[in-house]
Amino acid sequence: MSEMVIPKLEPKSRSREYNSYKEHLRDKIVYEYLFNSESHRSLDELVLGKRQILPT
Repeated sequence: MSEMVIPKLEPKSRSREYNSYKEHLRDKIVYEYLFNSESHRSLDELVLGKRQILPT
């Protein structure tokens, strides 16, 4: 079995937004980002239920 290398996290200044979500949603976001390579926009839509609003 090969060893998995996880890079050191680099915290950003957006912790208020991150902390506003429940732990199970944060867990799902981190999992989908790391293991399924989901984009930020995709995570907003799939995990958080946010829809993109297109300019008209």
